[in-house]
Amino acid sequence: MAKYIQFIVIVVLLNTCKENKAKYNKVSDVISHHEQVKEPEQEAPIVKTKGFLKAQKTSITYGNIKKGDTLRQAFVLYNKGTENVEIIDYTRSCNCTDITISKYNIAPKDSTIVEMIVETSNKTIGDEERVRTTLKTNGEITFCFLQTKFKITE
Repeated sequence: MAKYIQFIVIVVLLNTCKENKAKYNKVSDVISHHEQVKEPEQEAPIVKTKGFLKAQKTSITYGNIKKGDTLRQAFVLYNKGTENVEIIDYTRSCNCTDITISKYNIAPKDSTIVEMIVETSNKTIGDEERVRTTLKTNGEITFCFLQTKFKITE
């Protein structure tokens, strides 16, 4: 019985080798197959600059807002550094918020406007809300935080 099992194992191994041989007939086939398997691309490193954004205001408080109203607030950010600064990315604390940015690349002494548009129809009456946006830059100060505060009423 043991010899029979050994025979089956040898036959399976030989068939496996034949399949691999058929798949790669030459060394160049193996190399070209390897070249087709690409490594995942890495993100380019962020080149830091001596620019940095400073917001005129980082928080806007509205007070009581009727449920269903749409809030629009504009934040003005100035490049107070000595080199251009670029807004690389942004995040929002809530899907109820849309963001528009007037300029992503800001020269020294220039400004950009970040507009937050908040839809309140899905908010709960009586809740005090804080909606935040975080900007990521390549400047000396990497992150800029902006927020809007309000309370939902009927």
